[in-house]
Amino acid sequence: MMNTPKIADICSRLGLSKATVSKALNGYDTVSEETRIRVLNCARELGYTQAGRAKDVNARLTRIGIMPVSVTGNPDGISIYQTILDSLLEILAKAHYDTVLIPPAILKDTSMSYEQAMHSLNLDCAMLTGLRLDDPYARQLQETEFPTVLWDMRVDNPHVHCVSCDSIEGMRMAVRHLLSLGHRRIGMICGHEQAQVSLQRRDGYILALAEKGIPYDPSLVYMGDFSEAAGVMGMTMLMEKNVTGVVCVSDVTALGAWRAAQAMHIRIPEDISLIGYDNTNLTGYMTPGLTSVDQHPERIGQLIAVTIDSTIRGLPQGDSVILPSLVCRGSTAAPRGGEA
Repeated sequence: MMNTPKIADICSRLGLSKATVSKALNGYDTVSEETRIRVLNCARELGYTQAGRAKDVNARLTRIGIMPVSVTGNPDGISIYQTILDSLLEILAKAHYDTVLIPPAILKDTSMSYEQAMHSLNLDCAMLTGLRLDDPYARQLQETEFPTVLWDMRVDNPHVHCVSCDSIEGMRMAVRHLLSLGHRRIGMICGHEQAQVSLQRRDGYILALAEKGIPYDPSLVYMGDFSEAAGVMGMTMLMEKNVTGVVCVSDVTALGAWRAAQAMHIRIPEDISLIGYDNTNLTGYMTPGLTSVDQHPERIGQLIAVTIDSTIRGLPQGDSVILPSLVCRGSTAAPRGGEA
């Protein structure tokens, strides 16, 4: 029968004192982050279990903080975020990581630095999403040494890693599709300017038009906030500009645009083509079905889990970017009278 691993085994392998190992295992802040990670990794490898605790130390020792969707203030994020979260949590649970929600208030409390906030929760790593570019902690991510994984926001910091789906290419795909059908006057209902993905999707829109020699017309872009209401207002404005196709920053926004078109007795796709973004279950709520950009959220969740694990273990890595795909349904067609 194999002997149960003891603290002494960790001490022997790492050349550390029993006091240091014990403090690292119990989350004392007098132990450096580097030493703590070494001890936790060694404990995992040996299968060390503290008396009276869960049999697998990973469930207790390694705490991953997850930002809840309510923090993001991003109405469209709920459906895709839930799919990402389900995929992420399933993998982290199998790896015996302990996951906790980051309280929304802590990310709004400017009396603490980002690192202080994360350490106050006794976290080993944080996964954040939906931060605005003007959020206080977004700036601190440029310099933090706290292990952090971001979804859909990139910063230049070796301690912060990003998993994203290529938003520029995703919107290029959408606009290229409309261009291939003969559309030339294409409008966009965008998100707000403090969302990195919103700006990237607008860049994709501009690039796709430029490939066909069509100059960017800012009057054909409605800056919204990812919401259904923004879709309503954006579609109402764009119809006054005589566009024949509209691309939206999210499926929720596209739902608002679809409802606005219905109210104005504008047929989709006979009078105007419409494309959403995220390929959520909302695409089936519209008739005809909504053409949409698929970000592959299950794959995103898997990559976030792998990135978190690699970050905890101190393994070298770069940012991960997934290529999206366009799912074509009945909401897009050639413009009336051919090329428009």
